[in-house]
Amino acid sequence: MDKVREIRLRRQADRYGYKLTKSARRDPKAPDYGLYAVLEVQTGGAVNPALAGHWVHSWSLDEVEQFLTK
Repeated sequence: MDKVREIRLRRQADRYGYKLTKSARRDPKAPDYGLYAVLEVQTGGAVNPALAGHWVHSWSLDEVEQFLTK
């Protein structure tokens, strides 16, 4: 079910000029494991704040959805 939601949010982000990316980490103990980043297409900069000032992927799908629907 999350995959369907993720695809829907990717499409929604595209319509607004953003790109939704998921962390490529495979280690469940990594701080950014399973998290997402919303990037501006033109600048490539992240919309969401970096996690601990380092990791760009810092939002859950709930937070991404909340950002894209406001």
